[in-house]
Amino acid sequence: MTIKQRVKDLTPECWNVGFITNSLDSILRGEEVQVEWVRHGMKDRWFADPFILDVTSSEITLLVEEYYEPIRRGRISRLVVDRNTMQLKDLSTVLQLGTHLSFPVIRRVGSEVFICPENSASGKLTRYKYDVATNRCLDSTVVCDAPLADAVDTTLFGDRLLFCTRQPNPNGNELAIFEWNEAAGKYEPRQTCQFEENIARMAGDFFEYDRKIYRPAQECNV
Repeated sequence: MTIKQRVKDLTPECWNVGFITNSLDSILRGEEVQVEWVRHGMKDRWFADPFILDVTSSEITLLVEEYYEPIRRGRISRLVVDRNTMQLKDLSTVLQLGTHLSFPVIRRVGSEVFICPENSASGKLTRYKYDVATNRCLDSTVVCDAPLADAVDTTLFGDRLLFCTRQPNPNGNELAIFEWNEAAGKYEPRQTCQFEENIARMAGDFFEYDRKIYRPAQECNV
């Protein structure tokens, strides 16, 4: 057993969702990130991997990983947060399986909403149609037959690509890139990228700013 694993076993994890209050431009210039954290009093669960579903003048609605201690695994849940006080107003379960779920990437196709949560323990990546009105996942389709962690798809580079890390080392330095195979109806391996540090794991969606493409990444060195 590694020292890191021993520490994890002896120390309870506690994550939370926060909203950055300073501008993207100031952060890219080196300004220290300022965060307002979601407020809630629950001790038997924590939240991570937020993706924004909707924003109004008074509320922010998110899909997140809710790690629920009594079942010792994550599930996908919807949070409604008061935009002025950052107080959690509502929590409801969207998808719960017998294996750990996290990182519910949101994709919109016309008026339809899909999510593609991380579920590497199942050995595959599955896309679900999400019904916003009923807060339920309906049809599901397996889009990759591999144990992928925190996979993010994009067409920003021209082709329909999927960026992720893989088991058994999802927190390492190897970024895997998959390409959509229309005939097979699934993503298939295309190439890998090696980094000097353990910064391969995705931390959110790609975004464009000032004619540059940014890839949010998790720093997993320590």
